[in-house]
Formats: sequence, C-alpha cells, structure tokens
Amino acid sequence: MSKQEHSKKVYIKVWIWLLAITIAGFIVSPLGLPGWLHNLFIVIIALMKGGLIVAYFMHLKFERLSLIYSILLPLILIVALAVALLYEGTTRFL
Repeated sequence: MSKQEHSKKVYIKVWIWLLAITIAGFIVSPLGLPGWLHNLFIVIIALMKGGLIVAYFMHLKFERLSLIYSILLPLILIVALAVALLYEGTTRFL
C-alpha cells in the first residue's frame, strides 16, 4: 500500500466524521432544547469540526507541538476575553 492510498483513506474517514458531526448538528437543532443548551451543543459541534479540519486538512496534526501551542494559545485567550466581556455585559444590563 502506497503512502498516497493511506492518506486517501484517512481523508475519507475524516470526511465521514465531518458528515456525521454535521448531521448531528441538524438533529440537535429541532429538539426544542433551552437556548443555552442548544447553543452549547452547536458550539461543541463547531469546535469538533474545526479541530478535525485543522488537524487533517491543514496538516497541523503532523506539526511540532510548539507550533500548535502558538496557534492555540491566542485562540484560547480570545475565547476567554469574549466570555468575560459577555459576562460583564449581561451583568451590567441586568
């Protein structure tokens, strides 16, 4: 088995996982969950899809750990800032 055939199988598996996660997102939407729980599921689904895309299609799975940390740390800080601002904004207006 050549390396190219192996990579095709990996990409097909990742594509199937992305399809399954997308279908799960469509299933969660009409369930009538409370707003915060629905939003939480959608965000988790989006993060899972984004992680698969970044890992396999952008080839970060095979990069050095320091490069991955240099990409993830600012992302985590931006999310933390957004959460802090949302919390501060809701307490201000309530």
